[in-house]
This record gives sequence, structure tokens and C-alpha cells, in this order.
Amino acid sequence: MADTPESSTFGGKPLTQPMLLAVLDYWKKKRVGKWLPSRADIDPVELRKLLPYIYLIDVLPAASPDEKMRFRMRLVGTNVRDFAGQDFTNRIIDESIYGPYTQDAIDRLISIVNVRKPHHLHGVAIYQGQRSWQRFEALQLPMSNDGKKVDMIMGANISVSLSSLEQSEFSTAHLDKFESNFLDE
Repeated sequence: MADTPESSTFGGKPLTQPMLLAVLDYWKKKRVGKWLPSRADIDPVELRKLLPYIYLIDVLPAASPDEKMRFRMRLVGTNVRDFAGQDFTNRIIDESIYGPYTQDAIDRLISIVNVRKPHHLHGVAIYQGQRSWQRFEALQLPMSNDGKKVDMIMGANISVSLSSLEQSEFSTAHLDKFESNFLDE
């Protein structure tokens, strides 16, 4: 994958949130010479200012052909925790931590594991911690100990409250709105 301006677009749309761009640039630097960086490549000291926005998800392979892949929230930054209204650290994602969107979240993570490319998610949602509609952007980046098989996903999330007018528009819709895309090549 080339580090060109086009490689920071998702579904033809550029990633514009400075904090997410910083996380994506960091991930790209850590994968130099290999397809994916590993957890060992990530130094929390280098990400000190971004840590409140970061989360790590362990990919738990299926124990048998009859079982499905699972995901565990290994680490959840304080801003992510506050946005969600609870601390998901060490929780398994299929334990309904995302409420009615749990299966969508699992399907998205399975796609990241299979596609092995950065993923951008943005939209408007209401979360328990905020009790109001929030505009959010998230970036999910695959990582691998062997450089090929995804065994962890590093994510970053940022959110802002909607204005009173925007709140009233979304509160009447009763529907969360998301758009999700992989990194363009």
C-alpha cells in the first residue's frame, strides 16, 4: 500500500479529523516493511496524547469449526469509555455491549480481519454516557503478530455533541445513522 494522499480516503471520502489522521499516520509508520504492524510495534508513550481516544480489540479465533470468531475489548481509553457510558475493558463484544448494534459491530470486525485494511466509521448515534445524540468518527486498524493474520484491532474514536436543532432532528428519527468504508487503494 502506498502512502499517498489517496491512501487516506475511505470510500472516496478523505479522512479529515486531525486526531484520527494522527493515529492512521502512526499505524502506517509502524507497518513499514510489512503488511500490518504488531501490538509490540505500538509504544503507548508515543501515543500519550491520543490514549484517551484509543481502544484495543483482541481477535479470539474460533476454538472449533462449530464456533465463531469472537472479540474482546482489551483496552478502552477514557474518552471512549465516557462516550459509551460504560467501561468495556475485558468485555467480549458478543455479550451485547453494543445493544441492538452488537451483530453489526461483530460483522464489521470480521470484515476488518478478512480484508486486513484500515476501516473508517462515522455517523450519528445516541450513547448511554451522553444521553444525547453525538456525531462520531472512528478508525479501526488491523494489527498482526505474524504480519499477515489479524489478531488485534487498534481503534480510535472521537465524538461531539450535536446542536439543539440537530438534536431535535435526530431525536424524532429514532434511528442511528452510520457510514462505514475501508481505506481506498
